[in-house]
Amino acid sequence: RFLEELKLRIESYFIDENEALSEMVCDFCLKSLKEEMSLGSKGFLEIKNINGFKNICRNCFDGW
Repeated sequence: RFLEELKLRIESYFIDENEALSEMVCDFCLKSLKEEMSLGSKGFLEIKNINGFKNICRNCFDGW
């Protein structure tokens, strides 16, 4: 399971720029929305701070 997740993260760095722009990522760990949903999550949480809104995955929200 660890190696599968590592593979997905490494491959995400080689995505076409146009595809990367259209896909949301966690503002803390850079996990893609597609990867987050493939792990069974419903999506990202949106957190408001002084600088505006940030998208955060469930793992980062739970503190790993």
